[in-house]
Amino acid sequence: NVAGEAASAAQGVAQTAKSEAANVAAEAKNSAQDLLHQAKQGLNNQAGTQQQKAADGIRTISSQLQSMADAPDQPGVASDLIRQAAQR
Repeated sequence: NVAGEAASAAQGVAQTAKSEAANVAAEAKNSAQDLLHQAKQGLNNQAGTQQQKAADGIRTISSQLQSMADAPDQPGVASDLIRQAAQR
């Protein structure tokens, strides 16, 4: 019967479409999770870099302050800031 065959074929097409939609949804979910993971890694790397820069800056200022204690005429950012503060 032609109607039965058509209904069966339509059911097969619907099942295939449902299966493909599930596959696409799973791939989209995996891609979103990968993107989120990459974003987190990027942010962690940037935070680490900024933390390192801040630590380097603190070490530099600390070194300048130590130099100022040893030689008051030592030029540098810390020296300039201390002189400006003393003038106010």
